[in-house]
Amino acid sequence: MAKNKANVIHGATMPELEDHFKVFKLLPAVESELGMSLSTAGQLIPAQSTAAIIVHHAQASITQWANSELSS
Repeated sequence: MAKNKANVIHGATMPELEDHFKVFKLLPAVESELGMSLSTAGQLIPAQSTAAIIVHHAQASITQWANSELSS
């Protein structure tokens, strides 16, 4: 696969709902500026919303991660 092609991380679409509480705690503007909220179970409201904290590292490689996940 070419280096600039997007990779699919299987399972990434199934978030740990308790992580949404961490995102909201770290980024309080999510509620006030974007109008999003959480249910008591941690589900995002409105329902079609997405929350993530993405951090880039110059030496990061999706290939290395995928290979380690497949071998474990």
